[in-house]
Amino acid sequence: MATGSAYDGILASFAEFDNNGWHQVGLPAVVDTRVISYDEKASPETMTLGVCVDSSQVNVVTAEGTVIRAGTSSDRALNLLTMTRNDAGAWLVSKLSFPDNSDC
Repeated sequence: MATGSAYDGILASFAEFDNNGWHQVGLPAVVDTRVISYDEKASPETMTLGVCVDSSQVNVVTAEGTVIRAGTSSDRALNLLTMTRNDAGAWLVSKLSFPDNSDC
């Protein structure tokens, strides 16, 4: 689940794929997850996760079946997820970013 700029980014990505008639074949895999920071006193409570995502098995394909982006063995990236706890106690991704060196 997402909120804020992370939610807006997901909607923009869906719109781009829909407008261009693209779809994704294959699934990314989470290779590693670490808590980078945690602030229980923030309002709302927040934490930042470092998530290594392997997209080597993911291809982006047109409606005609043409691969416009093929996954490669080096397709791993460190994603920084800012998480916020909502009033119901669920953690939501509120921001997605990447460090200067996103190797993982």
